[in-house]
Amino acid sequence: MTPFQCEKCHFFNMRGRARNLESQADELLSICIRQATIDSFWARERSTVSSNLWLAKRHLADQAALGSELKAMPNCGLYPQADIWGMNIVCGILVG
Repeated sequence: MTPFQCEKCHFFNMRGRARNLESQADELLSICIRQATIDSFWARERSTVSSNLWLAKRHLADQAALGSELKAMPNCGLYPQADIWGMNIVCGILVG
């Protein structure tokens, strides 16, 4: 499983500004961010997603049995406005 941040947030964290819809470079970066995000969820393997979903459901059921279901998945809050996940590096690898 992986933490999630939307494409717009990643873009802002990487460039310090919103995407320019007229810029081809910004469009390419957005495509790379989208692909990297999808890859992080799927890990390119359907069985990984199915397994993670099963584990999450099992965890929630176990927490409910313990009376802790409301605290099972704590809120992570806001992420810093910085490229803390290395999206710049990942996008460079995807383009290369």
